[in-house]
Formats: sequence, C-alpha cells, structure tokens
Amino acid sequence: ELRKNSSSSGGGSGGGGGDAESEAKARALEAAQAKRREMQEQEAKKKKNEDARRRLLEKRKAKEAALRKEEEELARMERELLEEEERRLREEQEEVERQQMAATQQEEDLEELAAEVDDDDWGLSHRSQ
Repeated sequence: ELRKNSSSSGGGSGGGGGDAESEAKARALEAAQAKRREMQEQEAKKKKNEDARRRLLEKRKAKEAALRKEEEELARMERELLEEEERRLREEQEEVERQQMAATQQEEDLEELAAEVDDDDWGLSHRSQ
C-alpha cells in the first residue's frame, strides 16, 4: 500500500508533469498539423500554378497552330493568285501574238493584192497603148 500510495502520489506529481507533457504533445501535434496544412496548401498552390501554366502552354500552342494554318492558307491563296495572273498574262501575250500574226498576214495579203493590181494596171496600160 505504501508503494501504491507513493506511486499514486508520484503519479500525482507525475500527473502534473503529465499535464505539461500532454500540453507539449498537444502543441507539437498542433504544430505538425499546421505544418502539414501549410505544406498541403503549398502543394495545392503549386498544382494550381502548374495547371495554369499547362493551360497557357496549350493555348499558346493552339494559337501558334491556328496562325500556321492561317499563314499556309494565305500562302496558298497567294500562289493561286500568282498562277491566275501568270495564266492571264500568257493568254494576253498569245492574243497579242495572234493579232500580230493576223496583221502581218493582212499586210502580206494587201501587198500581194497591190502587186496584182499593179500588174493588172501595167498590163492594161500596155494594152491600151
């Protein structure tokens, strides 16, 4: 019994020490929980920033792809316009050449006709004499 009393009285003073110990444990637990919450918040912030960065990167890639597509479309349209202009110029050149050939042919025909008329005139003038 004496032992029991001494242990209980020791326990009582130990209990008082136990209160300080349990307070220290409680404070340590609170500090650990606060630290854990802070780390979770930092991790959540980090994930949020990574997600935002990923979304921005995806948007930028999409914009770049759209811009490339637009540039390709403009280049295609420019090629088509140049090809159309070249075709039109070729056709105009061919028309000019046809007209020049026709004019040359007309000129030759007129010269030939004039020579025939001159020959006829010369023949007529000699006959009438």
